[in-house]
Amino acid sequence: MWITISFAFVAILCVGGTALACWYARNAVRLTASRPTELRSLTSRIVVLESSVTEIEESLKVIANRVKMQRVRTAANHLLDPPNADDEPVSIKDRLRRKAGLTAGQPAKHSA
Repeated sequence: MWITISFAFVAILCVGGTALACWYARNAVRLTASRPTELRSLTSRIVVLESSVTEIEESLKVIANRVKMQRVRTAANHLLDPPNADDEPVSIKDRLRRKAGLTAGQPAKHSA
């Protein structure tokens, strides 16, 4: 009787081990099949990020050039203003202050 029970127990262990091995094999196949798609997905994400970084760099260059040109234009406009004939020669700083309405003893232009 013990021989029959031990054979049945071994058969149950073999069937259970085979089922477990099949389950692990299926998981391994599923995991290895998803690796290339994940890698393709990561590669495409990297490409998208690289392209967005280059676009941002180009936009920053354009904005920086605009700011530089605006500064040059502003400086040129301030320097090209003719000095008043009745005043003695004044520095660029003084001309800028007068243009902004910041002369001593007078209120600023916006508050008048």
